[in-house]
Amino acid sequence: MTGAVERRRASPPWSPLVDASALVTIEAIAGAIPDVARCFGFECRLHPDARAVDFGVGIARPSAGALALPTAALTADDAWRRVRIFARQWARPGTLTHERVPFIFLEFDADGAAPLLPVPSVFVSFDWPLSDGGPSSSPPAAWTVAEESLELLLEARLTARLRERLEVCFAALPEDGRVVHAGAMLGRRSDTARLSVSVPRVELGGYLARIGWHHSTATIDDCIAAYAPNSTHAHLECDVGDVLAPRLGIVIAVDHPGEWVPILHRLSDDGLCARAKRDAVLAWAEISVGEPVAPPSPGRGLSHVKIDCEPGRAPAAKVYLTFTLGA
Repeated sequence: MTGAVERRRASPPWSPLVDASALVTIEAIAGAIPDVARCFGFECRLHPDARAVDFGVGIARPSAGALALPTAALTADDAWRRVRIFARQWARPGTLTHERVPFIFLEFDADGAAPLLPVPSVFVSFDWPLSDGGPSSSPPAAWTVAEESLELLLEARLTARLRERLEVCFAALPEDGRVVHAGAMLGRRSDTARLSVSVPRVELGGYLARIGWHHSTATIDDCIAAYAPNSTHAHLECDVGDVLAPRLGIVIAVDHPGEWVPILHRLSDDGLCARAKRDAVLAWAEISVGEPVAPPSPGRGLSHVKIDCEPGRAPAAKVYLTFTLGA
């Protein structure tokens, strides 16, 4: 993994999104984890003064067995023990986890010095086949898979109260809503899980009320209207613990790379994105304003933008850049 990051060091699109100190931290994390990645990614804050860059690793189901193997550097760490237990179940044919989870994503909070034993938060994807229609895509089926995954990853941290609140989030989904992934926040001290949820825009307020989020949706509605006006669904991320955290993340994605140009320029005009960072994102994705949009270089990608909305605070934007190995 370190070699792949090192090869990107001299690439101009890194700057100003990933400065030298952040890249050193990322390389330290990449060098400490098993070499099982299909892709890696970077969570870059877009505010002019934000420098922290989080690092992520995407792992596909065929690599589950390799992830389950103990390594000398990580054997003593309890969180990694739970990741390996999950990976063994994930690699076992016939289990719900194996059948219903196509990939996972490990996310490392990279602000500050990298620890010798980095602890990731683990995001378990339910994009397929739970989204392909039919009975398997129903909320009860999705909750069963999520519960099995989170039990393995969180163990005692999956308290009865947390389990109850998570189940409510699945049961309260409208007919055309679904949970995209569930995250075990092992890299955080609090006993929380993160859900990524897609619901019809017209159902958003009702869904949030049903799961216990009792705040004004005005800022959220404004963000969706400004940056995803043609989307029929709202894609949000919420942290679930004993209570539902007030901060929600609004995920913005597009179907065609050229659609990022007006979105990033609007973010810049609204003060959520530094102009230099906007231009660096477009350079990374090789999107030129006013010119035909060509496919980006093999491996490069712009996954999505997330806007964090919290009552009483100004929204904050992040971009998620990816690089696929072997592309």
